[in-house]
Amino acid sequence: MSKKSILVSIASLLVGGLVIGLPASAMASDLERVGPPTMTAAVQELPDVLTDEQMDELTSDMQNLNEGPLVFEAPGSPRVQAKAVTPLCTQDTGRIWKRTSGSIHKYGTIGGKPSITCNTNVTALSLSTTLYIKTMFGWGKVAGPFNSANAGVKKLEQKQVEYACKKASPYNHFRMVANGSVTYPGLKPIAGGAYSETDGGGLPCS
Repeated sequence: MSKKSILVSIASLLVGGLVIGLPASAMASDLERVGPPTMTAAVQELPDVLTDEQMDELTSDMQNLNEGPLVFEAPGSPRVQAKAVTPLCTQDTGRIWKRTSGSIHKYGTIGGKPSITCNTNVTALSLSTTLYIKTMFGWGKVAGPFNSANAGVKKLEQKQVEYACKKASPYNHFRMVANGSVTYPGLKPIAGGAYSETDGGGLPCS
């Protein structure tokens, strides 16, 4: 593939917005693998402000944390099936909580640790996570995207996802939207999204 073709393929990925809001199984035949294996196929700049309807639309096809982990389903491949262990990866978006590591900030921080875990090493893993706060108008971005990627590993965990609170009150609701991608050996990247949100009365952070 020529350098020009690679650039066109990358532009198609970013402009087309293929990875947002689509289940992992739907993405299997849509993403072309371009560039090095550490390319973050899940990266997508999400809007700064969303109405409730827009947020519902964004996450409508994503996996809610309460529904269990997101499974990246790979189509059958002789190169994969021939291995003693068939690769399988799942994404755990994780809970949002008041982080103890945020004590260096006057009002603390909130955040989470989204991760993708596989039963064996895969070609590449990537995560792109954004934090939103619930407002009277809908949802506002407070932090992110936090982008991480690695190659030839079986786990990728984001420990840097956090928002430094400006005040310790009132209690607010937050939503963490994480888009992940997995590149199984010999296959194209598979991408999917998952999210989690604060329970009960929210967290003392604004």
